[in-house]
Amino acid sequence: MKNNLIVLVIAIAIASPLAAGAPRILEGTVSAADLEAVQLDAGVGDIDIVAVEGGLEVSVEVRLKPRRGGFFSSLKTAQAEVDEAELRMDVAKGILRIEVETDSDDRHFEETWTLELPARLDFNLDLGVGDVDVRGLSGGLTADIGVGDLVAEDVSGDIEIDIGVGAASIQVAAIDYGSVDGSGGVGDTELTVRGEKISSSGFIGKSANWTGNGDHVIEISVGVGDAKVTLE
Repeated sequence: MKNNLIVLVIAIAIASPLAAGAPRILEGTVSAADLEAVQLDAGVGDIDIVAVEGGLEVSVEVRLKPRRGGFFSSLKTAQAEVDEAELRMDVAKGILRIEVETDSDDRHFEETWTLELPARLDFNLDLGVGDVDVRGLSGGLTADIGVGDLVAEDVSGDIEIDIGVGAASIQVAAIDYGSVDGSGGVGDTELTVRGEKISSSGFIGKSANWTGNGDHVIEISVGVGDAKVTLE
């Protein structure tokens, strides 16, 4: 009888899907007239950054989706965090700092960000877990990512990428750069300059570097994963 009861309880649990939390979208816009840089701090989620030549403002949209942190975590608690969250966009000394603010240190929601900003701005990112896509940025890019992949296309300026676990793929114009250094603790580093592949070195972790005549530098470090840089 006990065994039958256990089987019945398990069957009911499987047949009854968990109620999905309700996502919430937060939006904000800030004039870029006096800005030099943007700093985004994010927890878990993907980020899409679109840079616009001659843009006059920074436009932000973030979609918050409640998630359970484990078998015994509460979706109700996660929903409450989403409902109470606020989008912070603070400007000080030419830097716009962006983040989702909550009362909880252990967040139970995912953040999906879409940012549109002037191409001239320097962009700095601190992300726990997620994938990042960057297009058109010319003011420089700094990214510190715990776990995730980063793809940056048609970008310029100084670039510094540090990824714990994941991969980085960068596409830039060779004429803009004076040096490129890429390294991976466990993984491969692929460096291609105007169609010619630069050999990487190392037994487990691979590194590759190149020297040019431009004004900017690229530094990429991936702890576990691959780094790919294409200079055209």
